[in-house]
This record gives sequence, C-alpha cells and structure tokens, in this order.
Amino acid sequence: MDNSKKQKIMKKILFFAVTLVFAGMIQAQQKTTTDNYLNSAAAGTNFEKFSQELQLSETQKSEILSIYEKYNKKKTEIRGTGTAEQFRVLKDAEQTEIQSVLNQDQIKKMDKMKIQGEKDNKAKELKGTIK
Repeated sequence: MDNSKKQKIMKKILFFAVTLVFAGMIQAQQKTTTDNYLNSAAAGTNFEKFSQELQLSETQKSEILSIYEKYNKKKTEIRGTGTAEQFRVLKDAEQTEIQSVLNQDQIKKMDKMKIQGEKDNKAKELKGTIK
C-alpha cells in the first residue's frame, strides 16, 4: 500500500475519531455514563489518535478530557428530555472551550480534519445512494 493510500485511510480514521470525540453520545436513547464512555477502549484509542495528530501536550490532554467529561455530564442530564437544539448548543460550547486550549496551528489542523471528514462523509453518502 503506497503512502498516499495510507494517509487517506489515516485521515478517515482520524476524522471518525474527532467526530466521535466531539459528538460524544448525544443520542437520547443511549444510557451510557460519561465515565464508561471516557474509559472505553474505543474512545481512548480515538482520543489518542486525535491527540497525536494535533500533538497535544499532557496538560492539553488533561484539560480536554476534563472538558469532555463536563459536557458529557450535561448531555447525560438532558438525555431523554433535551431537544436537538439543546444538544447542538452544548456541542458548540464544548468545541469553543476545547479550542481555547489549543494553539492556532492545532486549531487549523483540527479544522482541516473536520473538512476532510465532511468530504469523506459526503462521498460515502453519494456512494450509498448509487448502490
């Protein structure tokens, strides 16, 4: 497998990780707790990939995990009764707070990862409608 294919695969994996981490568990039907989510193997692996790509310091990792925990608790509190808009507001606030921990280069990298992920998702959607 050549490097460009490996890079494309890694970008897809990284976007999925970022999406999973930032989206958290906002579906009202899910009843998992914040602690279970943050301690799950998948979330830990995704966060490690995300932190490596952005080259987060240990302090940044700690601060971001604390932010995730804070917002996942808030999401858990409104799960089942909250509206999509309430979850969107929490997600936006969470992302703003996370960006305050990052430097400008890290924010740019994260934005590029989001854009690439959106492109990848659109391609998947189109591919799914063609079948």
